[in-house]
Amino acid sequence: MHTNLSKKNITILIIVVVFVSIALSINAIISKVITTKINELVLNNSFKLHTAKVENVKFNLFERSVTANNLFLTPTKESISKLKGQSLKNKELEKISISSIKFKGIHLTKILFYNDIHINTLLVDNLLFQDFINPKIKDKPDQKKPFNLDSIAIRKIKGLQIDKIKFNNFNFQQIDINSKELLFHHEPFNLIIDGFILKNIGDQVFKLMPIKNVFEIHDVEIKLPKKGYNLQIASIKLDFNKAVIAVEKFKYKPLIDKRTLANSYKFSKAVFDTEIDKIFIYNFQLKEMLKKQGVFIDSIEVIDLGLEVYKDKRKPFDESMRPKDPHVLLKEMKSPLHIQKIKVKNGSILFEAQLEKNDLLMTLNLNNVNANINNITSIKKYRENPLEVDFRSDLMNRSKMHINIIFPLKDFNNSFKFYGTLGPAKLKYFDSALYPTLGLKVLQGELDGLKFDAVAHSNSSEGKMTMLYHNLKAEVFKSHSLEENKFLSWVVKGATYKSNPKKHKPPKEVVLHADRVIYKGFINYIWKTLQSGIIATITPIGTTTKKAEKKKLKKEKREKRRNHN
Repeated sequence: MHTNLSKKNITILIIVVVFVSIALSINAIISKVITTKINELVLNNSFKLHTAKVENVKFNLFERSVTANNLFLTPTKESISKLKGQSLKNKELEKISISSIKFKGIHLTKILFYNDIHINTLLVDNLLFQDFINPKIKDKPDQKKPFNLDSIAIRKIKGLQIDKIKFNNFNFQQIDINSKELLFHHEPFNLIIDGFILKNIGDQVFKLMPIKNVFEIHDVEIKLPKKGYNLQIASIKLDFNKAVIAVEKFKYKPLIDKRTLANSYKFSKAVFDTEIDKIFIYNFQLKEMLKKQGVFIDSIEVIDLGLEVYKDKRKPFDESMRPKDPHVLLKEMKSPLHIQKIKVKNGSILFEAQLEKNDLLMTLNLNNVNANINNITSIKKYRENPLEVDFRSDLMNRSKMHINIIFPLKDFNNSFKFYGTLGPAKLKYFDSALYPTLGLKVLQGELDGLKFDAVAHSNSSEGKMTMLYHNLKAEVFKSHSLEENKFLSWVVKGATYKSNPKKHKPPKEVVLHADRVIYKGFINYIWKTLQSGIIATITPIGTTTKKAEKKKLKKEKREKRRNHN
C-alpha cells in the first residue's frame, strides 16, 4: 500500500515537473518572440528626429503579463544641432525614458482566437518626459496632420481595451536647449486613471473611447519647486455624457511662507495663495483640444474662491517687463480660444503690499465677490463683441463696489473702458489702503457714494469722478512717509474740503488722468487713474470737469481766431 502511494506521488510529481518545464519553456519562447517583435517594431520604425531602444521584454504566463524594461526615445545629435541652430521646423524636441512598462492581466484567449487585445492594467514606472525647447524660435503653426480620435487605422487586430492605467513616479521637465536651464519641473508623482477602448467601426478603423462615461482622478498633488508652489486637487470628474468637468478642493499654495517666497525673488513679484471649493466646466470640446484645434467651452463656474495676493514693493520692479492687457493677448493668440462665460460666486480676495518705506503694509479686502466675464475669445468672428467684466464685491467688507470693464476685441483698438460705483461707508474703514498709498490718515468722515467713468489708452487714461462725502477730518502725509506734509494737512483740515458737495453748491466732479507705467499691469493702471480722482476731490491738486470744459472752450476760441485771421 505504501509502495503504491509512493509511486502515485512520484507520478504526480513527474507530471507537475513536466508541466512546469513545458510552461517555463513556453514562457521563455514567447518572451523571446515578443522581445524580437517589439524591438523590430520600435527599432526598425523610421524615426526622423529620434533613436529608440528597448533593453528587454519578458512574458509571464502565470501572471498573464508582458513587461518591457528600460525604454528610451532619444533625440539624434543632428536634430539637437538643428534645434540649437533654429533650423528645425518645431521649437522643441522630446526625450523619453521609462524604467518599465507592464501589461498585466492579458486576456490570452481573446488575443489567440479573436485578435482582440484586452488588458486589465497598464503599469508605467519612472516615466521621465523631457521637453527641450529653443526659446529663440518663434511659435509656428502645427504643420502635422491632426490626430483623428474617431478614425484610427490599425491592422490585424479587432479591438483594444485597457481597463486601468497607473503611473508611478511620473516626472516632466522643460529644458532650455541652449543654456541647459531647467525652465519647469515638478516633483515625481503617482497617478491612477481609468483606461480606454478602441472600438472597431469597420475596415480596420477604430474610434477611441473612454472605458467609463465618468472619468475620475483623486488626490492629485504636484510639487513645483522651481515656482515655489504646491498644487493639490481632491478630485477631478469628467462626465463624457453631460460634457462637464467637476473639480473639487483646488489649492495652489506656496511651499514656504509667502513673505519668504517674495523675498527670494529678484524683483517685486506677486505671490498667490489660492483655494477654490468647486469648479465646473460646462460643454467642453475635448476632442478639438486633443487634436490641437483649439479650446472651446460654454461656461466655467468658480464657487467659493479664496485668493490672497502678496507683493514686496521694497524689491525693484522688473522694468524689462511689458505686460499686455487681456484683450491684446486674445487678439495675438495663434490658437483658437472661445469661452462664452466665466462666473465667480461667493469669492474673497485679499491684496497685501509691503511698501518701500517704514515697512507699511497696504491691505485691501474684497469680500462677497461675484463676477461675470463674458466673451473670452481669440476667434475673429466672435470678436465683433467685446470682452466684458462685471465685478461686484464688498470693499473692506463694508461698502458695495461695482465695476464694469469693457475690452474691445476688434483689431486696431487697444484702449479699454471702465466705470463703476462705490456705496456708503465710514471713511476710516479704508485707512489700511489709503494711508500707506496716499498718506491719507482719516480721523472721521462718511463716504456717501462714488461714481467714475474712464477710458484707458496705451499711454494715458482720462475720465471723470464724483466722490460724495461729508464731515471729513484727516491728516495727509507724504506718500510712503510718516513726515507730515503741512500744506496738504492744512488744506484737508480747512472747511472747503470737509464735504462734497459744499453747502448750497453742486457736487464737485473731477477729471481723472494717469500716465501708464509700461512695465506694470492693467490693474495698477486702473488704480492709478482712480487714485488721481480721490486726490483731486479732497485736495486742490487736480482739475474739475467744469474747469476742464472752460479750458477746452478757450482753446477752441483761440484756434478759431487764428484760422479766421
